[in-house]
Amino acid sequence: MEVLNDVGNGQVHHYLIKNTFGFDYDQDIICCGGFSYHEKQLKFSSVWLNERNQKGWESDGSKYLSGPEQILVEYCFEEYKKFGSHHIFKIPNYIEKQLINSELRMWSYPTNVGLI
Repeated sequence: MEVLNDVGNGQVHHYLIKNTFGFDYDQDIICCGGFSYHEKQLKFSSVWLNERNQKGWESDGSKYLSGPEQILVEYCFEEYKKFGSHHIFKIPNYIEKQLINSELRMWSYPTNVGLI
């Protein structure tokens, strides 16, 4: 089974990108960061997504999301816990400013986020 092979090889994010969005990550047509929720804790690492250059973005080489990215994920996760999936919300100005003022200036990010 493909899912067991991907998960067993530490490629959960690859499997999700491919089977949720229909993109093969190797096509270099998507820009995203990786995190997980495991054992009741957000974890901000993904070798598969965060250490690799992607479409429109150059990685800093770290497997971890940057500080501003972590703040964004924490905020989105709290919104998800409150409202569930299929909820669209605005990114607060304080988070947007941190993203803009960080080294992520090359990164284009949405100001509205939808959770699937």
